[in-house]
Amino acid sequence: MPDKERKGLHFVSVSLDPVGDTPAALKAFAQRMSVDLSHWSFVTGRAEDLGRLSERLRLFRPGAKKPDDHATALWLVDARGRLLLRLQGNPPDRLRIARELNAMENLSVTPAAAAAGGR
Repeated sequence: MPDKERKGLHFVSVSLDPVGDTPAALKAFAQRMSVDLSHWSFVTGRAEDLGRLSERLRLFRPGAKKPDDHATALWLVDARGRLLLRLQGNPPDRLRIARELNAMENLSVTPAAAAAGGR
């Protein structure tokens, strides 16, 4: 994404395989992919925590073989930690993501702040 759109944006990729995707493996993956880690984090966690997360977000279809058969989705979360939107698709629709991010940005500007030139 261009710098203007990237400002204030942070991607978090959550691995559902804590055995195979250790912190060292995730870091090596990010380096191989030339990921800008100032705007992107790769994380995992304890199996029980990841299980609860995957249940709450409904990441697995009924009868799915875990951790390989999960849905791929992007979740847009605002700066307050509120889940706003789930986007599906592989590869992701980059133009839609940019539109949604711009819409989020516009929602965060109050009329008074916009008139004053700020937020």
